[in-house]
Amino acid sequence: MKKIILLVNIILLNVNTFAAENLEQIKPNWKLHDKWIVRTWYSIIDCTITGIVKVGEAPCDVTFEVINTNYIGEVPCYELLVTFPTSEVGSRRQYKLFYNKDTYKLLQVIDCYKRQNGSFVNIKKYDYLRTSDTSYINSEIPFDLPDFTQATNIVKTVKRFDYIQNIKKDLVENTFDITLKTIIKNNGRTKRMIIQKWDTGLPWPKETKKIDYDGKIIKSSFLKHIK
Repeated sequence: MKKIILLVNIILLNVNTFAAENLEQIKPNWKLHDKWIVRTWYSIIDCTITGIVKVGEAPCDVTFEVINTNYIGEVPCYELLVTFPTSEVGSRRQYKLFYNKDTYKLLQVIDCYKRQNGSFVNIKKYDYLRTSDTSYINSEIPFDLPDFTQATNIVKTVKRFDYIQNIKKDLVENTFDITLKTIIKNNGRTKRMIIQKWDTGLPWPKETKKIDYDGKIIKSSFLKHIK
């Protein structure tokens, strides 16, 4: 019995080590002017006497572009511009994203939009430099990426939250399933969770799902095209 338990432990250790050692193979390799398109869906709503009602969904193709290398504090980072389709009134919603050049962790997000005259209007800025939080921005696409320099099952505690990164190798599809989760320490409840499927040679996860605390998918997207 002891030999069987020991063998199982060795197998599990090898699986985790395999995932950790090979995480480098799915790490993106962004270069200036790289572009890709991510498809998501936005809700179609109708205003009734009783309130706002969701009546359907429509596809939405969002463009990501690496536009610069920059610094957040003293940390070198990639600067990305995320562009949503032009609205009916002519404005174009955009986000500027800043990722650590080494780990690819999200450091900062600027919520903005581009006027018809080409100028930008900054709405709000979100900073993640001192935390590992999954972003709480109400965007159709979660912008969080894993820390590609870390092994599986990482737990980082900041104040009253635990931030967890869990990596699992899919031996059938030869892909990696990565879960990023924020847990409230005092009750163990999941605050927010993101699940991504990664493959080698891609600038962005193949699939992304954002899950609420009840386990319901509230946002989903997939990598549609690399330019």
